[in-house]
Amino acid sequence: MRCKFCGTTLPDHAKFCPGCGKEIDNDRERHESREASNIPEDAYYTKVIEESNEKTIDDTRIARTNNRNVVDDTRITRANNRNVVDDTRITRANNRNVVDDTRITRANNKNTIDNTKTTNKQAAVSNTNKKNSKRKRRHKKISVRFIIVYLIVVLTGGFCLYRMGFPEKVVEMLSKQSSVPDSKKEISQKSDKKKNNEKKTGKATTEKKKDKNKNKKILESTESTLAYTDNSSMNVGACLSSEDYNTVTAKDDSFSFAYPKYLFNHSEVNEEGTSYTFSYKGNSASDSNEAELSVYTQENEGDPLQNARELYQNFSSEVYKKYFKMYPSRVDSSGMARTLIGASADSSEKTGLYIIAANDGKRDYILKFTYPDPDMTNDYNEIDYVVDCVYRFCSFSGGTYQPRSYQQFLDDNMGSKK
Repeated sequence: MRCKFCGTTLPDHAKFCPGCGKEIDNDRERHESREASNIPEDAYYTKVIEESNEKTIDDTRIARTNNRNVVDDTRITRANNRNVVDDTRITRANNRNVVDDTRITRANNKNTIDNTKTTNKQAAVSNTNKKNSKRKRRHKKISVRFIIVYLIVVLTGGFCLYRMGFPEKVVEMLSKQSSVPDSKKEISQKSDKKKNNEKKTGKATTEKKKDKNKNKKILESTESTLAYTDNSSMNVGACLSSEDYNTVTAKDDSFSFAYPKYLFNHSEVNEEGTSYTFSYKGNSASDSNEAELSVYTQENEGDPLQNARELYQNFSSEVYKKYFKMYPSRVDSSGMARTLIGASADSSEKTGLYIIAANDGKRDYILKFTYPDPDMTNDYNEIDYVVDCVYRFCSFSGGTYQPRSYQQFLDDNMGSKK
């Protein structure tokens, strides 16, 4: 007998195969039956293989059925999931319906509130109307009663006065007043005329006194304005302090300026107090002015900036050579535009000319200072300090600094602001 696993010849009564070591007790009977039935050994092994194949086929079929069962289970779970999704959708729709119902109820509540408000307003209006109507009725009743009482009082009072003879007494009093003699009336009229004449004469005398006082004031003001103009010589060295200048204010307070006290021997001012001229002349009447300061105003309405530019053009044509200029470019906070020009008056370049011209839309304000300058190239001469003071004292020059000392001028120290 051989082993069915490895084909080794087995000894009799052996329980294990000497070739592969597997147990052979169970196979002994099969082997004996095979030998008894005289079945070939190869046919036996093929049968065993077929049986094993049938078993594997059955296992595959079982596996397929199991797989089919698994697929069916997945389909069932998917269907269940679909049902769950449908349930969730249904619940969402139900929730939406609930939200819509709540919104509808809120809208209904708002409508009920609005209706109650309107009803309350209507009730309040009706109540106020009722109250007003009641008040009007009361006022009408009171006014009617008052008129009736007033008429009764007036009628009773008039009747009482009539019974007392009051109208006759009034007529007698009026007749007595009208019977005053005409002589008394004439006397009273004459006395009134005297009083009026006395008042008129008193007024005339007071007006004459006032005119005299005005003339005195004008003379005093002109004398004070034209003071320090009797110099026998032109002393520039005596004008090197800000205290050496006399301040002048126009009669209408429209401008002010100052002139050096020890520089001029002649002065003029017009009656209106709008034009001032200070000059120094030589001994003979034919000599021209060696120095002159003129300050005046003139009417010139229009655009201040345009008027100031026209002034610049006019004065520029009068000078020989400009060494300093300020062209009008703006109107300041006081509504004034201005120009400044520093130049030589003639070709000799020994006479300087300094011009300040401004316009406020109504009038021109002009200052012209002609002076002898021994050296036009030197800006620190004594006469240049006089020009600096004239500029700083002028109210319409646009300067923002107060007059400074001569030493500050030499040191280029601007001094203190106004």
